[in-house]
Amino acid sequence: MRAAPLTGDVGAIGGWAAAFAHGFHRLDGRATSGCEFPVPLCLPRTARCRRTTGVRVVRSDLEEGEIMVVGGVRVTSPARTCADLARFTASLVEAVVCVDAMIPDGDALLAEVSRWLDDHPRRRGAVRAREALSLARPHSESAQESRLRMFWVVDAGLPMPLVNRQIYSRTGEFVGRADLIDPDAAVVAEYDGGDHAGADRRSTDHSRRERFEALGLIVVQHTAVDLGGRRAAALARLRRRHADGIARDRTQDRWVVGPAGPRW
Repeated sequence: MRAAPLTGDVGAIGGWAAAFAHGFHRLDGRATSGCEFPVPLCLPRTARCRRTTGVRVVRSDLEEGEIMVVGGVRVTSPARTCADLARFTASLVEAVVCVDAMIPDGDALLAEVSRWLDDHPRRRGAVRAREALSLARPHSESAQESRLRMFWVVDAGLPMPLVNRQIYSRTGEFVGRADLIDPDAAVVAEYDGGDHAGADRRSTDHSRRERFEALGLIVVQHTAVDLGGRRAAALARLRRRHADGIARDRTQDRWVVGPAGPRW
């Protein structure tokens, strides 16, 4: 990492690069367009640093306990890294994407970040970071899944859904796993990414959808186009199907929501 020698004894690599160093490899420094983000270099205001291609200097004082050495490189701690991503990422949605990526299996880190924000209430972006933390959820498996959840909550104004929950029949048979589900509306939202394009994967997806619908669930599928150029139409469809679910005959429900888990 070309920025590593620039940290000196007072700075650290931060942001997405620190997250990647800590093992959160979904944060790889690449935008959805494929372009690469610069490596954030956190330095005190008094420290000097030469200009280096691919490095962005962030003037920020780091306190005791906020710097760790990983693989011989000084990086910000997970809690400080997550707080900075929540504060400085370009939009609220993308901030949630970053926080989701750092809590894949549970939300213990969120408590640490919340304490950091309590201790630094006047730091730039603290209010936005609080909002991002309130919207973040564990068990999201991709950036697009996180964006779909924000599409559901922020854009459509619908209640927060559950993430990657296993669905069973009332007789206990495992049926499939839902990317997002609102049990009150019986609506499942699925994101079909590029890895769903193959014939085998499409067949598996269709079979799972049929099983869900046979139990009384309403399935709404989304692609990157729905979250982009066809956003308005996708929003209308999601809201309409959610309203249908709220008005359904609940005596016909034949499904049970289980815990988060693998797709199987």
